Amino acid sequence: MSNSHRPTISVAIITSNEEANLGRTLESVTWADEVVVVDSGSTDRTCEIARQFQAKVFVEPWKGFASQKNSAIQKCTGDWILSLDADEEAGKELAAEIQKTLPALSSDPSGQEPRVRGFLIPRKNYFLGRWIRHGGFYPDRKLRLFKRGSGRFLERAVHETAEVDGETARLTPLGMLIMREELVEGGIEVPLLPPPPEMTAVDLLTVVGGRGDEELSDLADRWLSSREPAAAATELLSAAAAASPAGRFYAVTILSKLPDVPWSTVLAEPALRPYARDALGEPREPADLAWLLLDALAASADAMGELDPEAVEVVSAEALPPGHEQDILADAWRLRHPMAYEVLTLIGTHHPDKQLAKTARTAAHKARSAT
Repeated sequence: MSNSHRPTISVAIITSNEEANLGRTLESVTWADEVVVVDSGSTDRTCEIARQFQAKVFVEPWKGFASQKNSAIQKCTGDWILSLDADEEAGKELAAEIQKTLPALSSDPSGQEPRVRGFLIPRKNYFLGRWIRHGGFYPDRKLRLFKRGSGRFLERAVHETAEVDGETARLTPLGMLIMREELVEGGIEVPLLPPPPEMTAVDLLTVVGGRGDEELSDLADRWLSSREPAAAATELLSAAAAASPAGRFYAVTILSKLPDVPWSTVLAEPALRPYARDALGEPREPADLAWLLLDALAASADAMGELDPEAVEVVSAEALPPGHEQDILADAWRLRHPMAYEVLTLIGTHHPDKQLAKTARTAAHKARSAT
C-alpha cells in the first residue's frame, strides 16, 4: 500500500420517511467522499433531501434492518464505510478523528494491511431532546466504521449488530483512538488517552472496558495520587452519575478507597442512590435492588454491546432477596433506567426459573410501552 494513499470514506444510511432528521445527518458528513442512501419507499421528502446533498439514492423494498443496511454497505465504493442511522450525526470530533486515524492506518511502511478492520464509536443517545448520559447509554459504543469488504450486519433478537473480519479498536469520547498494543509496536503512531494524572474522572471511567482488575486498580491508584481525596471524590461522583454501569461500578470501587465521601449529596440522583444508601448504611428499598440488578446485567455487555446470558442467574441471585424476586422484577420497568427493556428481555429469555422469566418478559413489555 502506498504511503501517499488517502483512504476514501463512504457513509451508508438507510431511510424510511426521515425528512425531519436526514438533513441534519447529511450535513454532518459533508466531509465524506461518498454517501449512499437506501430508501424503503418514503412518501415524504426523504429522497429529495438526500439528492440535494449529492447522495446516491437507491429505492428498494424493506428487507429488515440488517439486510437493508448490508445492501447500503454493498453499494459503497470507499475504502472505509461509516454506517449511520438516519437520525444520527457524526460530530466534529469524530469526523476529525476518522480523517486523521484512517490515513495513519494506511501508511504502514511494510505495505501490509492493518489488522484493525473496524472501530467502535461512542454514541450519544437523546430522548425528548435530552442527552441520556447514564445507565449505560453513554458511551454507547457501536461498531459503525469498518473496512469495505470486512463488515456486515447481523440480525439479533433485540437490535441488529455489526461484525468485522479482523480486529477492532475503540474511538473514545474524547475523539482519541485507543489502539491495541501490538499495533503501536507495529510502527503505527496513534493518539492515546492522557496519562492517569492528567485524566479527568470522565476519562478514567470510560477506559474500564477490556482491562483486568489489577490494571484498573493500578490506574485508579495513579489517578488518585495526583489529587486531594476530597476533590477526587467530588469529581468521581459527578462522573459516575453519567457513566456506563461498568464505569459506575469502577467509580464505586475507587470511592471505597477514599475517606469522607459525600455520598449524601447524590441521594437524589437515581443512578447513584442505591450505591449511596449502601455506603451510608441505609436499608435498600425495592427500587434500589431493581436498579442494581439492571446496572449489573447492563455492565455485563461485551465490547460489541452484547449482554451476557450466563450472568443472568448469578446476578439475579445476588441482587434479588429470596421471596421478593417477583415483586422487584414486576416493578423494575417503572425505573428510568435506559437499559431496562434490554435487561428485562435478557432475564425473560435466559432465567431458568420460568415464573421469574415470565414476570421479566411482562415487565420488559411494559418498559418498552412506557418509552
